[in-house]
Amino acid sequence: MACALMNKILTVPLLMFAISAFDNDMDNAAKEGYDLAEQTQKQAESTLNDFQPQKELPNFTANPNEADFYQDASKIGNAANQSLNDSDLGQLAVETYINNPKDKIDWQSDMVKNSQTIQENAEGITAGSAEQCSKKSISQSSFKEHVCER
Repeated sequence: MACALMNKILTVPLLMFAISAFDNDMDNAAKEGYDLAEQTQKQAESTLNDFQPQKELPNFTANPNEADFYQDASKIGNAANQSLNDSDLGQLAVETYINNPKDKIDWQSDMVKNSQTIQENAEGITAGSAEQCSKKSISQSSFKEHVCER
């Protein structure tokens, strides 16, 4: 009986010591996680604060001419016309538009006739009642069981 009492007396302090050690490990792990998160946050903030777009992005300017378009959207039309007249690319676009003949649509071509037929029969095609329509299974599922034995 004395031995059983002695076991109970020793078990309680040992159990409390184990819980205390586990609690200490949890505190250390939580502190380690907190420190890592804090370090990561400081590193991210430092990266954002030290970012210099003029060094990283070619042709970057803090105040581009295009910023005026946000204040007055009507300015973009004038700028586009000026660019069309003044730039090499704008001149090429104008010359191409003027010198190349317009495409002529052949209303008797097979492509146009087929398009008109589709347009005329659109309701039958979408409803599935046109003569070239047939019901088909579009979606199907199959299940297979595989067993690997070693």
